[in-house]
Amino acid sequence: MEIRKASRKDAGNLAYLFNHVEDSGYMLFNPGERKATGKQMEKQLERIEKNPLPFSLLLLVAMS
Repeated sequence: MEIRKASRKDAGNLAYLFNHVEDSGYMLFNPGERKATGKQMEKQLERIEKNPLPFSLLLLVAMS
């Protein structure tokens, strides 16, 4: 397993994860109320790269 900072190339997988978590029913919004696309995640990651947050968005990558 690899732990690394998320990058723009991870945008599609992050959008999938985001949508899966949102549809769980345990988040602020109701399932299906808010959907993310890979393009939206890519823009968000680009903003984070330009203006880093005090924490990093990490991605766990299963390596086969």
